[in-house]
Amino acid sequence: MRIAVVVAHFPPRFLGGTEAVALAEARSLSARGHDVVVLSGCDELRRDADVESSVERGVEVRVLPRTEHEPFDLTLERPRLAALLESELEGFEAIHVHGHSTLTHDLVRTAGRHAPVLWTVHDHFATCPRTFRQPPDPGHACPPPSELAACVECLAPELPAHVGGSDSAAAFERELARRLRGFQAEVDAASAVIFPSRTHLVRLAQHLSLGPGQAHILGHGLCLELPARRRRPRPWAGTGPLRLLHAGRRSVDKGTLDLVRAAAPLAERVELVLAGGPVDPVLDAELVSVAGDLRLELSGEYDGAGLARIAASCHIAALPSRLPESYALALDEALALGLPAWVASGEAGRERFGGAALHSLPAADPEAWRAALVDQLSDPRSSSEAFDALPRSVPGCEETVGALEALMQDLGKARRRA
Repeated sequence: MRIAVVVAHFPPRFLGGTEAVALAEARSLSARGHDVVVLSGCDELRRDADVESSVERGVEVRVLPRTEHEPFDLTLERPRLAALLESELEGFEAIHVHGHSTLTHDLVRTAGRHAPVLWTVHDHFATCPRTFRQPPDPGHACPPPSELAACVECLAPELPAHVGGSDSAAAFERELARRLRGFQAEVDAASAVIFPSRTHLVRLAQHLSLGPGQAHILGHGLCLELPARRRRPRPWAGTGPLRLLHAGRRSVDKGTLDLVRAAAPLAERVELVLAGGPVDPVLDAELVSVAGDLRLELSGEYDGAGLARIAASCHIAALPSRLPESYALALDEALALGLPAWVASGEAGRERFGGAALHSLPAADPEAWRAALVDQLSDPRSSSEAFDALPRSVPGCEETVGALEALMQDLGKARRRA
């Protein structure tokens, strides 16, 4: 099959969770004999060409950069990009969309004129311009789906171009309602809407209406390539420091600062490894300041072999994200490397893994994490129990890609019969 994988960003320009999933999918589909092209937006503005072509990690990539006249606004109406996509998507037999933000609001509708479209919803962007519906004030709660007036105050700092004039609040509310109608139209146009967890499906279904049989739950699987031969971590035996690994993006939203605050008072017995990028020098300086005497090991981006080396010296993977995670790739990576995991916002992870290897703690609560660390330090036996409960295996992305391949083929047959 000729398959297009469409993403808002793609490496090497940017590599986060969504991009890691798209990259692993594109490479796996190519290995299965399919003709795969990645179409990507980017944060950089157009320089010389409407489409910039390259080959990244064996995958053909075509990047469609925005112009200065195509800003990150509320509605993402970008007719020039829509026309480019219309041309680029000609001749594909299946199209898998992973994100809209740098492209156009009618991406699924445009793609659907050419082939069946599968849309994997990774986050909350379809229901809120704040990708994970995280308000700037933790005390601000999201209103019911039909009440948008409260959203104006929350979103105005992020979208100042939409604010101004006596009718600005009412106009902003109308534009936000139009944005929601547009994304509902995207859902309606999709042949299949894929959610990486049931948890995420339930959250999104409060805001988007899904047709019968349209929703599919399909976990990403392990996307990072880990070395087959690697040294395994060992339980903490009660001697020496308890070493925590926080892997993935370092940010306030990912709970990195919360974790440092939790561990800092236990500096004599705890060490913290922070691995991941992109590195933010301002945040890292704050982390070092808050850490005080706590030993911090800071490193940047890693590959599978690099993460395996780091994990082998640690005892717990600490993932204190404040975000309502839809899947959490870092959890699969930790468990596959042989580390028990402590997680916040871990509902999606609980769907895949249970038992003592996965310990849930509240998000944005350093005191609760500190209390859990004190308990661990006082009871080394619980470390062995957590290691004993580790899953024997963690499903890889190949299983997901096999299911995607079958779904694409079924949707293609149905489209030809129609």
